[in-house]
Amino acid sequence: MRVLAFFKQPPEYVHFCIAELKSLFALHNIPAWEAFDLTPQQVELVKEKPYLLNKELFPSFPFVYLKNHNYDILRSIMKRSLLVKYFVRVFSEGNNIDELIQNVDVEEIKPFLDESFSFTVDAHNRWYKRPEILEMIDKFAALDFTGKINLNDPQNVFLILEDWENNHVKGNLEYKMRRSYFGLQICKYGKGKDAVNAGYELPLRPYLGPTSTDNDLAFLMANQAMVKENDFVLDPFLGTGSLLIAPSHFGATCFGSEIDARVIHGTKVGRLNHNVSAKLTDKKPDIWLNFKYYGFPMPEVIRLDSSKSKLHCNELFDSILCDPPYGWRASVRVSGDTESKLEKKAKKKAAKEEKAAEEEAQNLAEGVEKVQIEVKEEEKKLEDLEEEEKRKKVEQQYADEGCEYFIATKAGKAEDVIDGLIDLADGLLRVGGRLVFLFPVDKSKLEDKIDLFKVLPAHSNFKLEDYTENVLAMQKSRILVTMIKTS
Repeated sequence: MRVLAFFKQPPEYVHFCIAELKSLFALHNIPAWEAFDLTPQQVELVKEKPYLLNKELFPSFPFVYLKNHNYDILRSIMKRSLLVKYFVRVFSEGNNIDELIQNVDVEEIKPFLDESFSFTVDAHNRWYKRPEILEMIDKFAALDFTGKINLNDPQNVFLILEDWENNHVKGNLEYKMRRSYFGLQICKYGKGKDAVNAGYELPLRPYLGPTSTDNDLAFLMANQAMVKENDFVLDPFLGTGSLLIAPSHFGATCFGSEIDARVIHGTKVGRLNHNVSAKLTDKKPDIWLNFKYYGFPMPEVIRLDSSKSKLHCNELFDSILCDPPYGWRASVRVSGDTESKLEKKAKKKAAKEEKAAEEEAQNLAEGVEKVQIEVKEEEKKLEDLEEEEKRKKVEQQYADEGCEYFIATKAGKAEDVIDGLIDLADGLLRVGGRLVFLFPVDKSKLEDKIDLFKVLPAHSNFKLEDYTENVLAMQKSRILVTMIKTS
């Protein structure tokens, strides 16, 4: 028996297909070399460097043969997958319909011929009109089906799948058949309301931010992280909390941290979605609103600078997934006063000390040391009062915005944030836990624009499991990085 996976190919996530399926097999304790139909050489390669299992390894992609034929596991995977379109039991291959029919193993298909059935035709890189589809299906009458046609609830759905190349030649679109497949549908993707992430699309959420993570991407990241029920999951760059909706859907206990307390309390960045807010009883715009709306448990949230934290919780978390700030969609901030303020304070302090030294020398020379001490004490009191007034003013400002406490932040570097994230994960993740995050790459600055591997972060306690490209623009991409803690 041969089993085939046929992938969807959304342009922004086409590179994610193999990585997602590999992670979902791993969620069922099936390693890649037992899941995919690989050569012995490929098996050794993937065991040593798992991130090399990608679509380039399969010349027939988006059609990929599998080694695992367990129907229950395939159906379980399909319930979570965003990128697999069909799992198919293949009866024949060919370069056209006639070859497909001629190559069918009659003994293999015989048990299904007397059961009710329907046909589906699906092609990669080509569309067919209805008369063309019916003409293709009619040719399969040669297989002597004795069961009844049932379009609503058939016992079997037979699939005719085709893979085409299309090229523009002198202004015309020319098609060339690569391969075609005929088989029995094991299971298919959920469509519309049946999709795994249906109902969580950003336009349907009551609380949004300008950098809310795309719904599909959040669920793909949760699949990469192998999130399951009762897992402890952390997003250390929480923002408006959009990324934790996917782990919550899968039953995880979620935690988050955010550097700006105003974001946590909904006084900055986030906004109500007025298309949904009419349905709400609680209309306070904060990161907990979406979780209340969907009936999920509230995530535990703390104010924390994750790029500098030395927080250790004795390997508490099963996975960490996040979209760190890297200066394209959101500015990079870390704890501390801005550099300009520090410089101003230093200059002001130096000028004061210089002036005080001059006055002290003059006063001592005039024999008025006692007067000088009294004056200094009074000045110190005035300075303390001024500082206290400033502090109260700042605290009141942020209290008015709903924040009990505010800590100043300054501009930071994206590379420092990523390094801090991996150090944080080293202290929080259990061995075997997964760190899944988005890593920015400006390909215009790379010497080798093809090999992205060279710019990826590394750590002695982590191994690289996958890296897949999400193209944003001509020269800018985000890499979805998956790392596993090894020690």
